[in-house]
Amino acid sequence: MVSQETVISSRSDSAVAEKLRQSVRIFCCDHDASEESQNGSQNGAGHLGKRCNGLVFISSENDADLPAVNSGVPEGRQHLWRKTRAGFRLHCQDLEHYDWFYKADDDTFAIMENMRFLLADYNPDTPLFFGSHLRRHVRHGYMSGGAGYVLSRAALRRFVEDGLEKHRCRNVSFAEDVEMGRCMQKLKVPAGDSRDSLKRNRFFPFLPSTHLAPSLHRRLESSWYWKRLFYPEKEGAECCSSSAISFHYVKPEKMLELEYLIYRLRPYGLS
Repeated sequence: MVSQETVISSRSDSAVAEKLRQSVRIFCCDHDASEESQNGSQNGAGHLGKRCNGLVFISSENDADLPAVNSGVPEGRQHLWRKTRAGFRLHCQDLEHYDWFYKADDDTFAIMENMRFLLADYNPDTPLFFGSHLRRHVRHGYMSGGAGYVLSRAALRRFVEDGLEKHRCRNVSFAEDVEMGRCMQKLKVPAGDSRDSLKRNRFFPFLPSTHLAPSLHRRLESSWYWKRLFYPEKEGAECCSSSAISFHYVKPEKMLELEYLIYRLRPYGLS
């Protein structure tokens, strides 16, 4: 007879994930921790705080509980590029303590274990960045801000020292993710291919259901997203990698749901 303790023990065997956590150190920089998004920020802090090696919310005010730091930039989408620059500049001093730096929004849900699995094959001292790869505006493409994008230590150093300090990247209030793509291209930081071995995407700028459900997916096929996809996306379950990394537009209650489904629910008898 299998005891409940044995089942629970097998569920909580996280030795592989913990080993990766120590060898692939990721600092998470979460944006939009404004007063009107406190619930999302608190859920994001609980979710990412457990699994990032370091975490800070870039806000317009300090809050030790989240934790959030005042970037000196007003809230609002029109200021996201300024906030992104301020956030990365602030944490450039942590380059020796972390290998990768992940920027996300407070309604982004990220499976950090899968991100480490992807990044484990890459050298953080090589300039590189990953995310939901989109085309248009930038010749080599850019990464969706909502799905989040991750910069290697070398990419962050080049971004701050060459892009910001030497003013090689534009100081304008345009779309933050497009401007980051333009900046990376100008600094000769390559856009990495984050797809799995079956060529399925791992970073997603919408909810899982939007990519999985055929009726919702067909709407995507006539949307801006479909026109900008750098790599094709299939319909149904084959849309998404079994080692997917992030989803966007995740409301606080949906974060709790995903947390439960991914980290707690296990069909009995299946590993």
